[in-house]
Amino acid sequence: MRNTSFVQLLLSSALRRQEGGSLLVFELPTQRLRHGRYCHGRVAGVVTRSKSSRVFYAAVDAVGQVEAYIESERAWAIERAQVSGRYERLLEMRLVTRVSRGLKPRVE
Repeated sequence: MRNTSFVQLLLSSALRRQEGGSLLVFELPTQRLRHGRYCHGRVAGVVTRSKSSRVFYAAVDAVGQVEAYIESERAWAIERAQVSGRYERLLEMRLVTRVSRGLKPRVE
């Protein structure tokens, strides 16, 4: 499910692998366009070839498939890792506690 969700998102949005792979969960497009078939998103400039951020449009179905993966298989994998203590064995961990909204969101 992970691989097919990733491929569907890339195919529907024309994102490059590096661009799509760099998206965090909260960066997935959620704002639907007027006719409701596509969502509006933005990819950070540091991962694009031109080094400037750009807008992309992804099919609602592809975004929904990624969200279904996040809520099912990914959630189960995280739970298994937590139960087995994998996160406690990490040398360094970055925990996202808050993400601001707006044109330039900040991650804490």
